[in-house]
This record gives sequence, C-alpha cells and structure tokens, in this order.
Amino acid sequence: LDYIRTRLGKDDLPDEEIKAILERLGMHTSLTNGNLQIQVPTWRSVFDISIAEDIVEEIGRVIGYGTITARPLLVANDMPRFQNRERELEHFLRDLLVQSYHFQEVYNYSFTSEENLQVDARHSSGEIRLENAIASDLPVMRRSLLPGLLQNIRENYREYDDIRFFELGRIYLPLDSKDKLPNEPVVLAGIFTSSQNESTALNNLKNMLAGILLRLGLKLPAVKISKDQSEILHPGRRAAIGIDEQKEKIIFGQVHPSLTEDLGCSVYYFEVLLSDLMVLSSLQLPDYHPLFKFPGTEFDLTVTLDKTATFTELMEIIGGIEQEIPVLAKEKRDKTFIQNIFYLGSYEGEQIELGKKAVSLRIFLRNAARTLESDEIKKMQEKVIEKIKKAGFSLR
Repeated sequence: LDYIRTRLGKDDLPDEEIKAILERLGMHTSLTNGNLQIQVPTWRSVFDISIAEDIVEEIGRVIGYGTITARPLLVANDMPRFQNRERELEHFLRDLLVQSYHFQEVYNYSFTSEENLQVDARHSSGEIRLENAIASDLPVMRRSLLPGLLQNIRENYREYDDIRFFELGRIYLPLDSKDKLPNEPVVLAGIFTSSQNESTALNNLKNMLAGILLRLGLKLPAVKISKDQSEILHPGRRAAIGIDEQKEKIIFGQVHPSLTEDLGCSVYYFEVLLSDLMVLSSLQLPDYHPLFKFPGTEFDLTVTLDKTATFTELMEIIGGIEQEIPVLAKEKRDKTFIQNIFYLGSYEGEQIELGKKAVSLRIFLRNAARTLESDEIKKMQEKVIEKIKKAGFSLR
C-alpha cells in the first residue's frame, strides 16, 4: 500500500479506499498487515494489468490525477562544483553553431602577415612583432579573425557554393606602453557565403544571431537592431544586434566588396567579444513556473510591412509576449494571454509591392486556468489584426 501511495504521490490515500477502488474494478483483494494481495480477473490479466505499475495507474485514473498535488522534487544538497562560465559558454557556442546552424569550426594561426593586418584597420594603433617567426611571411600577431576566415573562404569557395566557418580565438592588441603585455580578448567570428539573394542572406544572419541571444537567456522584445560603422562591412549592409542600453553588441553584415573582389561573390560576417556575450548572458535570469495544466492554441498570420521594419517592431505592435507568465502560471489566474510569438519566415518578390516584405508569424495563446473557447480565440485574433492594421500594415 505504501508503494501505491509513493508512486501516486498521494500520502493521504486511506488503505480502505484503495481496497474499495480495486474491488469496484472487479479485482479480489486481501489486506493483511499492510500488505495487499490482488487477484486480477482473467479478462484484464492479458496485455492490460500485468505489473504493479498497472495497478497504480488504475487507482490514479479513478481518484483523478487532478486530486494529486504537485510537489517539487527533493535533491541532494551537495557542494556545487566550480564553474568556469567562460569555458562553458565556449562549449555552448561551439555546439550551437555546429549543430543548429551547420557551421564548421576552423583554427587559424595567431600570427599573420603584414598584408593581412591592413585588411582590418579597426585596431591600427600598432603591431606585435615576433622575434623568432616560424615563417618569414608570418612576422606579426593577428589583430582580427577576419583575414584568416577570408582566406579559409578563398581556399574552399571553388569547391562549394555555401560555406559556413567560425572561429573562437584570441586577437592581440598592443597597448600604448611597451612595458605592458598586449590585450588578448577572445573573439567569436563567423563567415559564410550563400546562394540566396543578399537580402535573404542578411535576414537569415540577423535571425540566427537573435536566436543565439535568445538561447543565452535574453527575451526577444529586448533584442534590438542598431546601426554600426565598422569599415570592414558594406556601408549599406551592416548593423549590430543587442540590447539598446548596453554597449555590448554583435556586429554583422556583408563584408566590404573591396575585400572580396577576387572571390566574385558576396560574403557575410559576424563578430563579437566573448566577454560581451558573457555580459549579455547575465543580464536576464530565466523564469521558472509550473507546467500549464490546460492546452493552448495557435494561429498564423502573414503581414505585409516595410522592408526596413524589424520583427521586434512587429512584436511591439501586436503587444508582445505576456511579461507575467510565471505569476499567471503559479496563481492559475483566469486570463488569456500571448505566450509566444514565433517567426516563420519572410518573402520579397513577385506579388509583393516594391519596398515591402511579407512576414509570417505564429502566435500562441494560453489561459492558465482553463481551456480556451472558440469565441475568445476569435476575439484575440481580431484584436491582433486590429493592432496590425492600425499601425498601417496589411494582412495577406
């Protein structure tokens, strides 16, 4: 009997009630000194009730799983191990880029040629020269990952159209004083070519970087696109992504055409200091709440909006994701809300007005206290559509 109560998580279930339930289900029971013997009828003993867990399931079904109070699991309070957050972030980024975004990691020499130093002139205050260079054409330490990644593209582009490389490594920036060691920040940089048109490739890159920030714990309404002035990128196709009030950003865009003339194709690039990602990942703590008991529902929309408008702007027009989801879940409050908004894709071309784009999204609705009814789902849809039209956008 204690076994049944433990498996169900219902310690207050009386012995006699367990016995009565089983007898109502056609089973013969015998209770002796807290031990329950059960004889299962023949019509249920084959492929139905054959192990102890089947008995537990039958009792749970009769009393109703809603009568069982959810309780947090008890875990051992062991001494936490030492955490190297920087190393864990490196492993996380490697796994994410390889498994989710199909990049390949490369390792390039930390020393480079003087010509490569001129490729990226953002850190042109000086150079670190080697006294015993391993090769005459590699006499200095690199100040950027871009030249090495461009060389990786050159060496592979003739064989493959779509190439995706990333590198996670140090760059070496000399300080004003020769008596001080150089600054050696760890940088994450990625580069790729694409058979897609430039607009689609840049949009996919932006969505990928937004996805990385979301996986780091940031919430989508906080992630914004801003201007960037990096000279290594095309003046009309460069930007930064991050949080408005934070200086830590990921720069991205199309590599400046002057650096890729010999390739004859468009090359796309992103770069961020690992220390900046550490800061961004610590800004917002994840929210935890009980699992929702009642199912939600979803509906899709396709909105035609200005080509320069961002998905974040569209989310703000709709009203965004409910900010008090943990509170609603814990209190089981009777309120219908938008739990999530998913980006499905965008399209530019035929049947779309010049300077416009069609963006498809999926909106997920939920109520923590009950199942949604068709009338209120329709009202929520109409409310969202009204906000979109009021902002001057149209539906397809």
